[in-house]
Formats: sequence, C-alpha cells, structure tokens
Amino acid sequence: MKQQDPFDVVKTLWKTPTNMTFGQLLQDDIYRTEMMKALEAEKVQALTLRETRTTQALKAYIKLKGIPLPVLLDTGASVSAISKDLAQKLQLKVEANDGIRVSSLRGNPKVKVVGLVKETPLSVQYIRTSGTLYIVEGTKTILILGTDWFDRYQADIKRSDNKIEIIYQGKKA
Repeated sequence: MKQQDPFDVVKTLWKTPTNMTFGQLLQDDIYRTEMMKALEAEKVQALTLRETRTTQALKAYIKLKGIPLPVLLDTGASVSAISKDLAQKLQLKVEANDGIRVSSLRGNPKVKVVGLVKETPLSVQYIRTSGTLYIVEGTKTILILGTDWFDRYQADIKRSDNKIEIIYQGKKA
C-alpha cells in the first residue's frame, strides 16, 4: 500500500475558494489549531506601516444641542443613530419609529429601534447641520453618523489624513 503525502494546510488555504473569513475559521478549535501550527512553521514577512493599518473606527467630536460629544463616523451604517440612554440624557424629543429596523454588525438581536429624533441639530466645527437620529436600545452609549448624514452634507473622509471634510452652504470644515 502506497503512503500518501502529508496534508499541507497552508497550500490548501491559498488554493481553496471560500465565502468564509479567517475570523470565522479561527472560531473553530480544530481549524484554529491547524492554522496556528501552519503559521508557526511558515516564515511570515513583516509588513510596512502602510500595510499594517487596522480597521480602526473613525471618531470625531461634534456638538449636539451645544454639548461636545464623541461620534463614530460609520460608512457602513445606512442611518445615523443614538443610544436610548444618551438621547434621554440630552432630553431629545423622541417620535415614534417610522418602521425602520437596524441590524448590528455582529447580528446582535437585542439592538432595536425604539424611536427617532428628526432634524437633530449637529455642529461640526462651526458648521451647523441637522439630521434624523434613530434611537436604539440594547447597545452601549453611542452616537453614530451614518451614510444618510454623509450623503446629505457631501462629507468626505480622507483616511490618509484621518480627516473628514464637509463643504456646506459655501463653508468648509
């Protein structure tokens, strides 16, 4: 009986098409163990600073009702949102939800839209803007500006400089 060559997991990974992420693979104990063994055996080339960028969230400070607050600038969110506890602290006028539903990145079923605040005054530097904020519960205290706000104010994110640029009514911030 002829003996087979040993299985090469790295070679197989590079050649196998999949719709699964490495993060998902690493959640399984068997795959994680095999991948760690393979990666320890392989020589890993060091990356330059530009190549080692992480998927770090882009944060800024804005004023909401005149109060400076940290905000998450999320180009993956189709709507802007604020946590229920923060909306209550700021005493925002909450209206009934217009039927929109949200899903969090991790698929947390506990996050739900419980209302909205229309035309919320938001200031970026000296430019006054406004937008609808959907009130979400089941999440930590957070304020998110989504693509609805970016599109409305033609805001551009410059990741190379970690800056956001807004030109609104002839003013630039």
